[in-house]
Amino acid sequence: LRLNYVDTGPRDGHIIMLMHGEPSWSYLWRKVIPPLVDAGYRVICPDLIGFGKSDKLAHQSDITYAGHVRWITNFVRRVNVTNATLVVHDWGGLIGLRVAAAMPERVVWIM
Repeated sequence: LRLNYVDTGPRDGHIIMLMHGEPSWSYLWRKVIPPLVDAGYRVICPDLIGFGKSDKLAHQSDITYAGHVRWITNFVRRVNVTNATLVVHDWGGLIGLRVAAAMPERVVWIM
């Protein structure tokens, strides 16, 4: 599955990961991202599977809460999110908090 994401700002900047809720996508954060980048942060903002520019599954029943947690956990490892501030909204909170609890070494702040 292809999980689309925005990754912008300096590579050595503190990571802020923005998690959208339902039924939105990373576009939700379009006015938040530029000021964070201007302040020197690296901003990572995934589109959950089934939303935005990420892949859509053939059967809606294949999209589950456990699946979202697994996909975002794998994403965090793949893009090497470390020492991040996690900013969550709506379902992004339920998913993001599970990921943060399972990987506390990767998230230092949650908003």
